[in-house]
Amino acid sequence: MLSRIKRTTAAVDATQKIESARDLDELARAAIAQLCVTYHCDAALVLSQPPSSEAMCWAGSPATLPELTLPGLPARIDESNLTGRALKTGKTVSITETGIGANGVMERSAFIATPLKNRGTTLGVLQLSGAALNLTGPGAVAALEAWADKIATAIANLQKSPAAEQPARAPAPLPGNLEASARLNLKQVYDATYHGVCDLLVCDAFFIALYDDKTDSGEFVFRIEQDAELPPERFALDEGMVAYVIHNRCSIVVAEAAQETRFQIRRWGGPHAVRSLVCVPMSYADRTIGVLSVQSYQPNAYTDADIKVLNAFASPAALAIHNARLFVESQRKVDQLAVLNEVTRIVSSTIEISRLLDLIYAEVHRLLPAADSYFVALIDPEKQMLSVEMMVDDGERFEPTAIPLGNGLASLVIQRRAPLLLRNVAEQVQLLGITPAPLGKPKISSSWLGVPMITSEHLLGLLAVASYRVDAFDESDQEILQSVATQAAIAIDNARHHAEVEQQARHDSLTGALNHGYFLTRLREELERAEKNQTSLALIMLDIDHFKDYNDSYGHLVGDTILRAMVQVILSIIEATDLVGRWGGEEFIIALPGCDKSSARLVAERIRTKLAEVKLEGAHGRAVPVPTLSQGIAMFPNDAAGVFALVDVADACLYRAKNRGRDQITVAGD
Repeated sequence: MLSRIKRTTAAVDATQKIESARDLDELARAAIAQLCVTYHCDAALVLSQPPSSEAMCWAGSPATLPELTLPGLPARIDESNLTGRALKTGKTVSITETGIGANGVMERSAFIATPLKNRGTTLGVLQLSGAALNLTGPGAVAALEAWADKIATAIANLQKSPAAEQPARAPAPLPGNLEASARLNLKQVYDATYHGVCDLLVCDAFFIALYDDKTDSGEFVFRIEQDAELPPERFALDEGMVAYVIHNRCSIVVAEAAQETRFQIRRWGGPHAVRSLVCVPMSYADRTIGVLSVQSYQPNAYTDADIKVLNAFASPAALAIHNARLFVESQRKVDQLAVLNEVTRIVSSTIEISRLLDLIYAEVHRLLPAADSYFVALIDPEKQMLSVEMMVDDGERFEPTAIPLGNGLASLVIQRRAPLLLRNVAEQVQLLGITPAPLGKPKISSSWLGVPMITSEHLLGLLAVASYRVDAFDESDQEILQSVATQAAIAIDNARHHAEVEQQARHDSLTGALNHGYFLTRLREELERAEKNQTSLALIMLDIDHFKDYNDSYGHLVGDTILRAMVQVILSIIEATDLVGRWGGEEFIIALPGCDKSSARLVAERIRTKLAEVKLEGAHGRAVPVPTLSQGIAMFPNDAAGVFALVDVADACLYRAKNRGRDQITVAGD
């Protein structure tokens, strides 16, 4: 009772904070704080700004409160994800996903998006996500929608007030026209920074480079020289200026590039060499995320005072980039959850492994368009081989093949039971001590990503993609591919178990031949095909002579051995498209589609001859003689048209062979 009173009091307090908020920023903070605590999950508030597809987004999580991870930043609404669907339809949408994670532990994720509606108008979306989110109880969704109604009413009231005409405040004051761009996309932030710097400093060349601390590398995300924009380019941090500024976390001025001794200054574009420059780190929350630099073709173009000017742009640009990255990451997680839900639906739609591999390929191709190559390989631990079940390279599909476990990239994933991401294959394989071998077309990929397929019980194989260009994949691609591989592993494992059960249900447990019922099913299919194509089919009935006496003389174990040996002899002689079944006891039946009478007799003779060559041993290693066979042959359509009629004719021929003294072949019509 006391806890219910506390919850009610907290809800009333939260409602009062939301209703008394002076602006949208304060309202969003109060709403997110309450939702994070109430539902123990991440929460976000997205407000649409019609008629454009722009929106403002606030987001937070229990771990970061009272700070928000997205303090009122712009976003674009994508109608393909759940947030966009909730906004478009005005209805609550949700996903709950449960599966085995890459570490073999059962994982659960949930996401729900509820529209914020006031007087029939959808103002935005309230969204919650996280492993602890649970909205399955009675009235849980209704309670969330009630919160959404309160928030929507408060937003509508704020928008009516004069203060609401002012835009939500930016996360930090920005110089010049960069302030207006803080809530736009990154390209607009880069453009605004560049033009703002050019208004104040000599600017023959300009760049923004971002730092990846995981790989200790950088990327020129924005470069301009003489008003010509150059394409983005990733680079290694070595002895250059960017590495010096990032690693030393210092700002520098170079009066004359030719005299610089602290680091190398490389020429990266344009008709002229840079003579002087200023470069400052871009930092956020005591973390350097990149550098900002402006250069001149003239010496002594900058002084130490220009560092302060450039820093005035670097700090807010760093904040805008950091927040944009957070927003992209949060949206990526939501989109990934939706994708995983779709993958789960797709891989659960079939239990046929070949069809399953086709569906997985289609989904990976959609998720990772940069991939030129794709393959799925399943491990055979006894043979120490990888069976490449599907291989698509540069749009061409290749036949399944087998490769030995050894020193290749795929083998390394299997040995480590961990993902492997190579941004530059040529450079990184040398460090790994690996010689990659091409699969598919005879050329080596430039970037490669492979992830293991693991269930809670064992390692099944791997899923891999590759590209003929360097740096085609990153850690987010690895995370997505691993999630797909986890779902694929579960589906493939289920398909295998189903295939094993079907194999057992369709085959005789002692000999491996088709059982009586399934043989009739397959024979009916083959006769229908033969009738349609106007081809023949031969049916052989065979029986081991005096098998009861044989069992009595040498024992049932020897009798079982000869039954298994006979089926192996038959399988070694007939084609893969032919059928062999156990009709009952020591009597077997063979269907030979497309076979004429003389060929069928030849097959029967070869079975008789080869069985006689089998070596058998009984108790104490003593040699045991091989029994003889009697066989009867009937032809479709000459001797009979229906399944049972054809079997009856072949069976009658078999008994004629027995009556004539056994160990012989009788053909209908002879």
